[in-house]
Amino acid sequence: MGPEGWQTASQITITVGSIVAILGGYGLWHFGKQIEKDKTMMTSDKSANPSAPVPSSQTNQSHTGSGDNVAGNKFEYNFHKPQSPELRTIEESQSDNADGTHSLIRTVEMNASYAGNLVITIRAEGLLSVDVGQGARQQRLPDGNIMTITGGGTLRDTTEMENFYTTTVPAPSGRYVITVVTKRKIDIKINTVFQ
Repeated sequence: MGPEGWQTASQITITVGSIVAILGGYGLWHFGKQIEKDKTMMTSDKSANPSAPVPSSQTNQSHTGSGDNVAGNKFEYNFHKPQSPELRTIEESQSDNADGTHSLIRTVEMNASYAGNLVITIRAEGLLSVDVGQGARQQRLPDGNIMTITGGGTLRDTTEMENFYTTTVPAPSGRYVITVVTKRKIDIKINTVFQ
């Protein structure tokens, strides 16, 4: 292809690109007007119907309502805001061991499943060992029997140093048992962060 052919191809490409950009701009303008019109209709509808739900910043709130979409079809909705993850202590015990060491066992439980990560950090002077495992839980079967389930989630990014331990629990849910052994009875700091 000669220089004239390349020039013609470039001109065609620029022309087609310009037409597509103009059509896209028109579509954006047109649908923007339609959305603005629908928003105005919904606002005026809410002032006529004071019982219509109004979004709230409160946690764990559900919203129910109904309305019309652009095509005039009726619809209903029910939104449930997901629970914020919380880790609460179920049980904690401390004991002096026969060899002079000290143990702390803390059982914690998630209030809901969480898709992110739970980072557990432990600091204590004379830290000897840490174990983080998923605790046993019981589940009632359809036939009435009770099944005990023990599981161990996979831990990631575990770091152990003198007086320091950290690990990441991906997608935490359920109960976890944190066991900490120190050289002697000492203040043990356990911090948890959701990421």
